[in-house]
Amino acid sequence: MEESLTYVVLITLGVMIICTHIPLAMFTVAFWLKSQLSKSDLERYDILNKIAAELGIDNCTFPPQKKLNYFSWLIYNKRVEDHYIPYKNLLRSMSGSKELKKKPDSAMKYFYGSLFDGNHPRIQDIIATDDNTEPYIMVSRDRVRVGKNNYEDYRVIYYRSNDLDMPKCNVEESSEFMDNIAPDPDDINFVSDEIFSKKFDLMGNDEQKIRALINEEVRGVLVDNEKWTWKFDGNRILIKYLIEHNEISDMSDIKPSLVELAKIHNAIKEIDMENLPSSEQIDADTPRETINKKLYNKRMTIFGSTIGCGTIAMIWGIVIFFEALIRMQFDIFLTAFFFTLPGALAFRFGYSEWKRNKQLKSEGRITNNSND
Repeated sequence: MEESLTYVVLITLGVMIICTHIPLAMFTVAFWLKSQLSKSDLERYDILNKIAAELGIDNCTFPPQKKLNYFSWLIYNKRVEDHYIPYKNLLRSMSGSKELKKKPDSAMKYFYGSLFDGNHPRIQDIIATDDNTEPYIMVSRDRVRVGKNNYEDYRVIYYRSNDLDMPKCNVEESSEFMDNIAPDPDDINFVSDEIFSKKFDLMGNDEQKIRALINEEVRGVLVDNEKWTWKFDGNRILIKYLIEHNEISDMSDIKPSLVELAKIHNAIKEIDMENLPSSEQIDADTPRETINKKLYNKRMTIFGSTIGCGTIAMIWGIVIFFEALIRMQFDIFLTAFFFTLPGALAFRFGYSEWKRNKQLKSEGRITNNSND
């Protein structure tokens, strides 16, 4: 009887595995056919060769290969993924992410890799200098998933030069709505440059060095490229921006972007990082938040509502929690947690912003001008 049950279980598992992998195999066959019929990767590769030759650097993109049989294509995808790992690690190092390692070759890795790695590698179309070149530059295209089936393509430029010694900081386009309603207290702004301060969020821990780095000339380059995000860290710069649809195939954005990179390099290279602004200079160039009465009332309405919604969610979650205890229905603890945690976070955020705006009022920083 036990042996019969074992056979039934094994047969059932075998049937489930086969039935599951048949559609997966059909997907991989479809991906294989698409990759072998499409010519767009060959066209991009030729364009990259031309751009790399004009710039005097190497095309490091893994060469597209056609006329591959299905099994050769599975192995090819694994080789592509392994090829891009060192370049991915350069980008991951800027965000402090864990370094990727090459996985051992296996039939399972070939098959599943073709499903999850081979079709949409997150980084491709790479041109780069030799690893030991000074300065080192790597230009790539990064594909980011947006929603369930859509992707956005970003140009990513990684730059490393021993001429540079920069504090760690990030510069990205600010959200006008969030800056009006709940500005980040850690955002570094300049009284002397209102345009830059409105366009960008400048974040970092060493404000003294960051203000020395992001001087007037550097800010000018950043303002000229307001849709870009920038990361500065020691001797490294990382630039990222959304590629327009027509630029994905012809890559016409690369050379103009490298011109902007050269501008930022030359501007930063001339900065004396030993000559830092004093505390008095920083205070004088740090704007004090002043808002009009209309915006103040709008903020208090929003944050009062946030406090109220958070409170209701917390109370409802606590009620469900105690009901679960009384009835011993532990399966609804997750529901209680679902209400309580977001409610607590909403309450905390709303209360902190409500309190901060009350502080502005007590310090006389609410004007009677009601024009937005």
